[in-house]
Amino acid sequence: MIAENVTMTKAKECEAPRPPTGSPRPDYEAGDYFTAAECQLEQRALLQKLRHANRQLHGCGIVCGMWVVPAGDPKEPWAVQVCPGYAVGPYGDEIQVTAATTINLKDFLWSMPQLISTRDFRRIPYLVIRYDESTDRTQAIPAVACKCTDPYYCDTRTVDSFRLGVLWKLTEQPFQEGVCGPESMPCPACPDSPWLVLARILLPGNNAVITAAMIDNDIRTAL
Repeated sequence: MIAENVTMTKAKECEAPRPPTGSPRPDYEAGDYFTAAECQLEQRALLQKLRHANRQLHGCGIVCGMWVVPAGDPKEPWAVQVCPGYAVGPYGDEIQVTAATTINLKDFLWSMPQLISTRDFRRIPYLVIRYDESTDRTQAIPAVACKCTDPYYCDTRTVDSFRLGVLWKLTEQPFQEGVCGPESMPCPACPDSPWLVLARILLPGNNAVITAAMIDNDIRTAL
């Protein structure tokens, strides 16, 4: 066993140096301190591997559900609902909508770009979704650093979530030619935007209600 270990060690030392190809992860050894930082580093490495596999093998888009329908609330005429569904975000994150979620498009009018003329505004925003995270399970933790008697509170869980938004203009991802020549096909680059398009909506007048005919679900980013 000793001779075999020595042989393996020498073989490892004689390997040619190779550039890193992924996220670093801890190299645990007997007697090392097992800290929260090491656990977080390993968790990030595993998440990055999963995201990379999702992007390269499956791409990004809506897998099922996430249809946009009118909310049907007279008090919020410009509100729509996003139905439950599942998608893979542009960065490889899994996006799950577990319950119907309402969003009021009037809350996003402030983000509309400044218009040069009245012809520039067609009242057609794009409803989009992206991966997000939230925190949960707030617990009391003793304040050891300052040796106080009163504990402080912090969240101890990270929960996968999502965020809905509105874009007034879509930007296309530029085509990248292979670095090894025009005939080579490069791996798809990570997109600049984390958003997935759900629908294009034609906004009615101020006092009118959004109807199903005003919602274009065919423009959605499907997988």
